Parts: sequence; structure tokens; C-alpha cells
Amino acid sequence: MINLKHLREFPQLYIEAAKRKRVSLDIEAFLKLDEEYRALKTEVEELRAEQNRFNKELRGLAGEEKEQMLAKMKQAATQVKEGSARFKEVEEEWNAKQLLIPSVPHEDVPDGVDEDDNVPIRTWGEVPSFSFAMRDHVELGELHDLFDIERGVKVAGARNYFLKGDGARLQHAILRLAMDLLHEKGFTLFDPPLVVLYEAMRGTGYFPGGEEQAFHLDERDDKYYLIGTSEVPVASYHMDEILELSELPKLYAGCSPCFRREAGSYGKDTHGLYRVHQFSKVEQVVICRA
Repeated sequence: MINLKHLREFPQLYIEAAKRKRVSLDIEAFLKLDEEYRALKTEVEELRAEQNRFNKELRGLAGEEKEQMLAKMKQAATQVKEGSARFKEVEEEWNAKQLLIPSVPHEDVPDGVDEDDNVPIRTWGEVPSFSFAMRDHVELGELHDLFDIERGVKVAGARNYFLKGDGARLQHAILRLAMDLLHEKGFTLFDPPLVVLYEAMRGTGYFPGGEEQAFHLDERDDKYYLIGTSEVPVASYHMDEILELSELPKLYAGCSPCFRREAGSYGKDTHGLYRVHQFSKVEQVVICRA
């Protein structure tokens, strides 16, 4: 979530950011909504304060003065109800739209259409050359019977597979090695929930905007989603909590299966174990002072 104070002071930065990131969002319209939101919030707070004041004054009144105060209180209650309803509508729109505002990219970040426009910053090591023809992971997997894509597709549909034999053992070994190394570095290890609420996906920045890539668990209940990364549940571990600086940093690591629909990827990376619907990985989450 962006810093609203910074947005209000430097709106042009965010207008340009939206253009560069091809985000279809009217920043100026949001700022007008933001003004309305803050004005309504102040108005409702003042109405409630007045309502509370009337309640206190009523205690010492009697007769006609009491009747007049009761009439004022009734009018104030109506105003609070109407103002709160209007504020709730504006607040919902305000909350939804601010989540769509892009962060401001660094001026050195190049604009591009796809990954082909990425600019290498630095490289490490040298690409080795071999005296034999290299095999890709599909050839090696078939040669050593490490996975079975054909039967994975038969059982679970496109972009699915079975890891088997040493392939399954290798995955377990790599995940265990990663978790052991992180444990040695002081990370707390998690086996997190694989199903999370919409709020967790929103709080970690995957929603709104990424719904089509997530598996919706049940059409009868729109709250639950399969995770695409353990970052979602682990980073949400302290959701709705306030942590003291003295408690930081928090070093967390999650290991889990991950599920992604890969919507819009038809025809892309169809060879081998790329863009699959399910895979396992280790995720590191550090909560620290910015």
C-alpha cells in the first residue's frame, strides 16, 4: 500500500507511475475521492461528538427543555445514520481504489513490454562450456525416470505432473536443505495453511488484480483461495496486529505446495515443468524496520 501523504503531496509522481506501469487508474479522480472521504469522516465524527454532547446535557434537563433536547437528539441520530451510510459507501470505494495505485518506480528502472526488455545489472561467474551435448531437464527426467508428465496430464489435466522415485526424493531433499539452512540462520520455520481468506491475499498485494491467477476454492463461499506462495500466509501471520520495534526483526520461512492457474499462458512454456499448476518451494519473510 502506498503512502497517502506522499501521494497527496506529489500526485504527479503517481500519475507518471501509472502511465509507466500501464495501470488504468485515474489518480486525479482518486484524489477527489480522497478529499470527499476525509471530509465525510470529519463530518461524521463531529456529528457523533454532538450526539454524545446532547446525551450528557439531557441528564440535567426536565420538562420542555428535555423535550426540545430529545428532538435535537432524534435529528442528530438521523444525521449520524445518514452520514455514516454515505461515509461507508465512499470508504469502500476509497479502500478498493487505493489498493490499485502503483508504487513509484526508481528512475533507473527501464520501461519495457516484456522480459526481453530487461537490462542486466551485473553477472556472476561464467557460463560453462561442455564437450558433450547438453540435455534439458525433460530429457534427463525421462532418462532417469524422475517424473511423468503424460500420466500427470491424464490424471489432473494440462500443466500437471508426477514426481517419482529419485525425482520426488530430490525435491524433498532440496526443500529440507533450504529449511535446515534457514533454521541455522535463526529463521522460525512454518508449515502454513494452504487455504487462505481473501483478506490475506489482499493484504499481501496479490489481490485485487491477481484473482484470475488464483484457484478459488468453492463457488459457494467466495472467501477462500489456494495459496500461490507461502508468502501469503506467513506474511499474514501478524495480520491486524501491531508489533513493537523491540520485537523486530522477525525471521520466518515457509515451505508449502503452491497453486497457480496460469491463466492467459496458453501456448507458453509448454515443454517440461514450467508454468505448472502445482509446485513446492521455500519462502523467506523478514519483518523489520523499513
